[in-house]
Amino acid sequence: VENTRLDKLRARNAFYGTKVDDVVWDASEELSNLRRKWKVPETDTIAVGKTNVPGLEGKVFEGGSPKVRKEAGLSDLDDAFPDREIRSSGKISSATRHAEENVANDFINAIKEVGLEAENVTGTFKIHQSNPKGVCPTCLSGLGNPAKPSGVIKQLGEMFPKLRIEVTSEVVEGVKVNGRLQFIVENGKYVKN
Repeated sequence: VENTRLDKLRARNAFYGTKVDDVVWDASEELSNLRRKWKVPETDTIAVGKTNVPGLEGKVFEGGSPKVRKEAGLSDLDDAFPDREIRSSGKISSATRHAEENVANDFINAIKEVGLEAENVTGTFKIHQSNPKGVCPTCLSGLGNPAKPSGVIKQLGEMFPKLRIEVTSEVVEGVKVNGRLQFIVENGKYVKN
């Protein structure tokens, strides 16, 4: 059984990779760590991020959906980050404050803390999210159709045009996907999808 798990992890990591600038990162394990930290064993969606941007290499970025944040006893994203730079383009509350929005703003705050200007942010930012249905259409908005409002992933890519954003999702056999499980974005555009 353990070999099967390792084989699946290796297959997933063929796309995603296990390293960010020589830092070994098991994204699924980081999700498990965050679940333990927040005491949210099953509820989706949570997201974690890792980067090789200088000064941020060792940090794990964290995000949770409104349901997760509530279960964890955390403030709502609107209270925790009232002046956040990236906001969902969703028009109804169920399409806002998602884990991807949370992890993106955690990353932005860390960039500010180390004093980097957006145009000087280079490298890769890897995001892994727990929902096996994939990243939702609202968070993806504008990537495939520039006429649509910019979702949080496109906003992040446009904010940091030299940053490569690689997004992956947990995969559960038999779960119908309604978003995207994995993709890469640079400068607010898909480069591989």
